[in-house]
Amino acid sequence: EISDEDIRTILKWLTCSLPESVLQEILSETDADGSGTISQREYLRSLRKIREHELELVRHALGDQDLLPKEHVTHLFRDLGYVLWDAQAIAEAAKEAMIQEDELDLSNLWRLLLTYRQREGMRNSELESIDAAFREEDLEGTGELTALEVPTAIRSLGYQVSFEAMQSVLRQVDVNDSGSVDKMQFRKVVRMLQECDAQLFLQAFDTEDPGRLQAIPLPSAIQAFGTTGLQSQSLDLPEFNDD
Repeated sequence: EISDEDIRTILKWLTCSLPESVLQEILSETDADGSGTISQREYLRSLRKIREHELELVRHALGDQDLLPKEHVTHLFRDLGYVLWDAQAIAEAAKEAMIQEDELDLSNLWRLLLTYRQREGMRNSELESIDAAFREEDLEGTGELTALEVPTAIRSLGYQVSFEAMQSVLRQVDVNDSGSVDKMQFRKVVRMLQECDAQLFLQAFDTEDPGRLQAIPLPSAIQAFGTTGLQSQSLDLPEFNDD
């Protein structure tokens, strides 16, 4: 059996972004006895319900036309729980998935979502920088970094991460307790750190924006960045749109 918290870790590893309220509802349905743990059968049922929820959102986005214009795909990603979706990363994922149509059907949308997740929701430029940092630290060419080498590679990307935070992320990524991570796992480490920083920044942003104007002065923004482990000179921020 695994705990509800283990489910959250698994979903984070899979790059599956799900609103807490939705996840809690699904877990309540599958954990019938309210024990706080679920069996393998209940776990599979949870994953099925999560997929059904996502498919329902995709179908809703398609509407009666059964086709979704490319420019509306970002709305779907927002509905799927990707608060910090990146339009450029979505476009590059579509290109990698060889989706060229201006209007996407259910099959193409699902393929786009899977490709976006496989890319950790990142742009090509981000993936190139991350892979370069991995190779630079992988001096022996083993294709893996040890738990001691990962922090050095992370710092080269401009992150300042405490030992405790780094160990927490590594425990979530190194699922087989090998003590090392490969290139794809290293990408997950960076993505999880980005998500942590984004959450901290959004909390600080909301504090500086009590009127919910969705805009704060530059000095307040700099102060908000100070709550994260980011170094402002190395930011490669996504494009935020409310359209």
